Amino acid sequence: MKKLSKLALTGLFFLVATLSGLAQFGVQNPVTWEWEVKELGGGKYELVFTPTIEDHYHIYSLTTDNGPLPTEFIFESNSAIEWLTPMQEDEPIVEYDSGFDADLAYHDDGVRFTRRLKVNAATATLEGYVTWMACNDEGCLPPDDVEFSFDLKGQVPQAATNTDAPEEVVDGTDDSADEGTVDESQDTDAVDSDSTEVEEAVVVSGEEDNNSMPAEKDGMKSLWTIFFLAMGGGLVALVTPCVFPMIPMTVSFFTKQSKTPREGIGKALIYGFSIVGIYVLISLPFHIFSQLSPDVFNQFSTNATLNVILFVVFIIFALSFLGAFEITLPSSWINSADRRADKGGLVGIFFMAIVLILVSFTCTGPALAGVLGGVLSQDGGATALTVAFLGFGLGLAFPFTLFAIFPGWMNSLPKSGGWMNVVKVSLGYLELAFAFKFLSQADLVQQWGILHRELFIAIWIAVFAAWTMYMFNLYRLPHDSDVNRISVGRSVVGTMIFAFTLYLIPGLFGAPLKLIAGMPPPSFYSEVQDGLYGRNVVVSGGGDHAGIPDGAHPETCPHGLNCFHDYEVGLAYAKEVNKPILLDFTGWACVNCRRMEENVWSDPAILESLRNDFVLISLYVDERTELPEDEQYVSEITGKKIRNVGNYWTDFEIKHYEYNGQPFYVIVGHDDLEPLVPPRAYDTDIQAYKDWMEAGINKFNAQ
Repeated sequence: MKKLSKLALTGLFFLVATLSGLAQFGVQNPVTWEWEVKELGGGKYELVFTPTIEDHYHIYSLTTDNGPLPTEFIFESNSAIEWLTPMQEDEPIVEYDSGFDADLAYHDDGVRFTRRLKVNAATATLEGYVTWMACNDEGCLPPDDVEFSFDLKGQVPQAATNTDAPEEVVDGTDDSADEGTVDESQDTDAVDSDSTEVEEAVVVSGEEDNNSMPAEKDGMKSLWTIFFLAMGGGLVALVTPCVFPMIPMTVSFFTKQSKTPREGIGKALIYGFSIVGIYVLISLPFHIFSQLSPDVFNQFSTNATLNVILFVVFIIFALSFLGAFEITLPSSWINSADRRADKGGLVGIFFMAIVLILVSFTCTGPALAGVLGGVLSQDGGATALTVAFLGFGLGLAFPFTLFAIFPGWMNSLPKSGGWMNVVKVSLGYLELAFAFKFLSQADLVQQWGILHRELFIAIWIAVFAAWTMYMFNLYRLPHDSDVNRISVGRSVVGTMIFAFTLYLIPGLFGAPLKLIAGMPPPSFYSEVQDGLYGRNVVVSGGGDHAGIPDGAHPETCPHGLNCFHDYEVGLAYAKEVNKPILLDFTGWACVNCRRMEENVWSDPAILESLRNDFVLISLYVDERTELPEDEQYVSEITGKKIRNVGNYWTDFEIKHYEYNGQPFYVIVGHDDLEPLVPPRAYDTDIQAYKDWMEAGINKFNAQ
């Protein structure tokens, strides 16, 4: 069940291959592979794998572990081979994916995968296979794989092609190697490798290279998102009690100490740029860390100890914002910076910026921790962190600079007062809620089972309920002013928080809570599956046969339907109850499959028909359970090795329907696998699906 749950989580990202506009289906093969061997001297070699990827398709990085399935290279054990490096890959493209709420690394055409080795025998044969998942903007194909083999003789490698192409021996006097290719329509051309210089690749060492720079085009969206969110954090920090009162003092300094308005504007700009520059400098050490260890940010995001530390830090900052105590930096730091600021000139202005940052740390520190924790717990690396600190510094510095340039605007600012502590306390409640996200991440990584989905949501309900009562002045905290009535703005914000609190409550009973998707633990990580009261198990195709049939798996089927995961078992039951079969080619990691199940199958009439009129057989093409050794075989259709259950059902789909996309629905009878009506792919037209099901039932009954 744990494995199924992991695959179900992966399913939040996996976009299936569906071309609903096509009139007919066909087998798609957008990725072909070539490989070669490069001699490095001294019995050392480099294996080079190069996929040819069709336009608009991509494959995923070696280290993708919390979304789609990664590209993997599996090598058979060989005592004559000494591995010198792990698998390496060119720098991937990193792009934010809203479906999984994370940055994901992938490759377009032109990528190379390499690995270096040393041969410690006169001859050696190295065998293995590569497996990958190809996706485009509309969907993904089932995982595919191809075998490779290298015959290495001494220090002279011989590159073997796939089983359908003839082997060619590399002459020892020539440094070239022939390439093996999966695509039989392509010629096997020799690849020139006269140069012994090997291109540098990104070493990933089995972890995701989150420090890789996002591609200029594909990474800009997530970086802009980080920038504007961090800038918003800087603007919010501006209206806290530690910062807001400093605006008039700073503006007064520049206006009184400048002989001309132009001079004052220049000093104000230098002051603002100094604030921004200091925050950017804070992020620079993380670039050093990432150079020392390219996977440092992935280690941060998945390290249970670090997430627990961040949880404790957020709790401490939250309590500080709520008024339990004040967090201040040593006064000697502030006094030292203040003395240097008195010297005037550019250096003095720079130290004035330092004084602002040090003095306001009580309020900006927790906000900075939120920025740091948020970036470290996701992908993006040091670049994303620098962008975040740039945004935060700009959000904090911009108003100071703006009011110094236009001092008359100061008259429009609200007066300092108790409202600033309300802002500070509100930030405290947010820090308190987000703290449990880090504890949840540690819990999921270690599988401690201490913070299931229900408990997480209950904690958030309690936090936001307390915040609601505070906003309506039902209780006060330290540093709050005595107020007899609340402002309109405070009551509006309180009402919005109360509405959000009510929105969270159904999550205890299994509601998806799409507004905070990615924050609470996934639905399978629950004390009771799908909520406190679970779900009602219904019978698919049972008719008068109440209960769960032998071989059915309602715990892993949508809406608790008694679906089968084995065709032969489902066929036997269909014959017993005399119902047509609905074949559901699906995937644990298939988003469009989930959309069909949630948006189409949830229709009462369709769900009732699935319950009473069909035997549902759901065949998961990405199920990675290995087949027994004696059941593995080479496909007659594709020529590929069928190693696991997912391979088997993919081959089953291709063999009988010449299609390899999901979701794919076929209604069949008991005698053969011929469709009773034309199959359907992804299409959320509920009425069309009803008509299709009804046509299938009528055709079955007419037999």
